[in-house]
Amino acid sequence: AASLGGIIVGVVLSTLGHRGNGASSSRDELELATASQSLLTSSFIVLLANLCFSFRGLHQKLFRSTPQGKATVVDDLNLQYRMQQVGCLLLSIPAVFGNVSLPSR
Repeated sequence: AASLGGIIVGVVLSTLGHRGNGASSSRDELELATASQSLLTSSFIVLLANLCFSFRGLHQKLFRSTPQGKATVVDDLNLQYRMQQVGCLLLSIPAVFGNVSLPSR
């Protein structure tokens, strides 16, 4: 949790660091709103990516502890290939549903 917190702080600082300094105007307020939206989006993506990475590692460890996951049954290359297949399958669901409207445009 601490390492994830450090990553999120880094994303926040990076996003806020790209904001310009100067006099306040309506343009600056618009840039601040855009930066805030960018900050939330970036933070969410980083958080989600790190959670997926952690869950993948946990799943591999749990799979290795089962009789079907022993190194004599499934070598490291095939285990990694299997994890990539599961990841692609899980990613295809939101990718398809998120882009359903694109062909109709």
